[in-house]
Amino acid sequence: MKHVVVIGAGIGGLSAAAKLSGGPTKVTLLERATSLGGKLRAIETPIGPADIGPTVVTMPDILEEIFRACGAELHDHLTMTPLPVLARHFWDDGTMLDLTTHRDQNYAAIGGLFGNQAADEFMRFDAFSKQLFECFEQSVIRASSMSPIKLAQAMIGQPSLLTRLLPNQSLAGLLLRGFKEPRLRQLFGRYATYVGGIPQHAPAILALIWHAEAKGVFRIEGGMHQIATSLAKLLEKRRVDIQTGEDVTRIRQTKDGRFEITSNNRLINADGIVFNGDPRALEEGLLDEDQPRLFKPNATTPRSLSAIVHGFSATARGVSLSHHNVFFSNIPGEEFQALDQQKTPKSANLYLCASDHEDGQGDVTKSRFEIIRNAPAMSHLARDEERQTWNRLTLQRLGQFGLSFDQEPTAESITMPQDLARDFPASQGAIYGRSPHGMMASFRRPVARCKIPGLYLCGGGIHPGAGVPMAAQSGFHAAEAAQKDLDLT
Repeated sequence: MKHVVVIGAGIGGLSAAAKLSGGPTKVTLLERATSLGGKLRAIETPIGPADIGPTVVTMPDILEEIFRACGAELHDHLTMTPLPVLARHFWDDGTMLDLTTHRDQNYAAIGGLFGNQAADEFMRFDAFSKQLFECFEQSVIRASSMSPIKLAQAMIGQPSLLTRLLPNQSLAGLLLRGFKEPRLRQLFGRYATYVGGIPQHAPAILALIWHAEAKGVFRIEGGMHQIATSLAKLLEKRRVDIQTGEDVTRIRQTKDGRFEITSNNRLINADGIVFNGDPRALEEGLLDEDQPRLFKPNATTPRSLSAIVHGFSATARGVSLSHHNVFFSNIPGEEFQALDQQKTPKSANLYLCASDHEDGQGDVTKSRFEIIRNAPAMSHLARDEERQTWNRLTLQRLGQFGLSFDQEPTAESITMPQDLARDFPASQGAIYGRSPHGMMASFRRPVARCKIPGLYLCGGGIHPGAGVPMAAQSGFHAAEAAQKDLDLT
């Protein structure tokens, strides 16, 4: 029986372990932290764990595939419900806009707030986003590599896509041409941050994120971290050897093509490895010095954005919240100007997830909350008083919209970029791996196979990129490559 070791139990590593389990293979899952999930993690609060990682579930069929790989059905282990409101958006002048999965509702809501021209512009953008998504879903998102040939084949017969993508290049340029209403440019430009970029430098192709959300956004009862908790139980039943608290410090390939993994000062032998971590770590001390360089420098740099994240529980007052909420900066553009200069923006868009709020359920007395402020990677905000400053500024800003909490979060409940840099080796605090900036960024990401036979890569820093569905998809690609190369079927 061959032995495959999965290093890292983020959603990519979990999906790879699920694919590899149940077959003629011994699977060991090593995780540095004391719990599984990677960035799908939580902080303890008086009413239960509050997410401090990803909050949005789209493309649910990918999650369902992970559970099926474990011989189970997702709905038997998680309660996943579609949200009627994709997100609630707030501006300083009192404008509030709900976007839903229904085009006609969105058309009416936008027209009522911003006029018929804005509504018509939205409909054109919506159609373009759908066209983009359908073109790129199979050739890029679900494909094991980013092939210019496959991409060209997918775009044959759709010249309108090229004419809109190439002249604009950036998402900001596309939105500037497509919307006269600045608040709608502000709204859809925020999608660049979903993959760690800013709209002025991120490619226009990221407009497809709107359609991914418009197809449906889902809520996991109890929080996103429940995905990892449920999968851990299933993997144990599938006889995956799960070991937490494992600090892998060296990966060495022996002359016979097998591997020796040094973890917690002991050796683990393996026929193959699936590495679910930042790919920079492989060239920052994990591999033997005599190994060839695995990637070109632009495969892992420049780095994506990081974030300042609050996780807490409280009773919210003064504002009717949806599950996903965005409070926009009153100085559009200042946030991205600061981020472009590697500074944490004081005037920023604030995203708030009210984990226990579900539209139509009425008032919620207590809820778990996550608040995210974008920040640059490689930040050095290490002093406790700076945590207190960001906590105060966030609460003050939300207070300007009328939102308050009966128990305000404290500085101790904040995750900073330096915390992410510590917890995810070689990441430099970047949440999404390589920056998405530039038209060729997607072509430069590492893929599942690398220069070392038997070593496979997955995670948000690997093709097809960041986000729960994408990282999970990369885990499938890595497992499938291992199965084929090591004859594990």
